Amino acid sequence: MTKDVVSAEATEPVRDILQVMADKGIGCVVITEESCPTGILTERDIVRRILQKDDILGLQAKEIMTQPLISVTPDTPVIDALNLMSEKNIRRLPVAQDNRLKGIITIHSDLLYWVAKESRSEND
Repeated sequence: MTKDVVSAEATEPVRDILQVMADKGIGCVVITEESCPTGILTERDIVRRILQKDDILGLQAKEIMTQPLISVTPDTPVIDALNLMSEKNIRRLPVAQDNRLKGIITIHSDLLYWVAKESRSEND
């Protein structure tokens, strides 16, 4: 998992979150309420909402975030996380424990790295 996860409070304006996403070159932000992860806002969420509503930039994150948050714990086996992501058709899976965000698993970086690592160890 990636431990450095960008999060924002549920009351943050979508415009500000989009600016953070653009500045950091990331595709999602985990949304929190009083530091507890409650949802996620992804590029895909924003594109879908733009088609439904003309002006989403002034809305608060909680108004368009995906919720409830689908997450796993740090001790979840990688294969179980991969299966959950496949089943729910998601590309980003927050890792939380005791209502605190610990990291995030992404298809593009974390799981591809894991598959490559496992493949190398099987070939040795």
